[in-house]
Amino acid sequence: MRRALAGPRQGLADRCRGLAPACFAPVMATGIVSRALTQTGARALSLVLFGVAAALYAVLLCATALKARYHPSVIRGTR
Repeated sequence: MRRALAGPRQGLADRCRGLAPACFAPVMATGIVSRALTQTGARALSLVLFGVAAALYAVLLCATALKARYHPSVIRGTR
């Protein structure tokens, strides 16, 4: 049973509906660049990029959880 949402949360849940699985690619790319910077000795910049990747991952994970909660048919592919 789907709960009705109201206000700003409704808009957020609707925006998460079209979230593609490939949206996690920037997290992976940022992590790869961060790792490469560590190996070249640019540790400070590497840590900054790692923080960006971690924050982006957390946001996308929450958005995916919203999508699974409010749009399960999209996750299953039955739309």
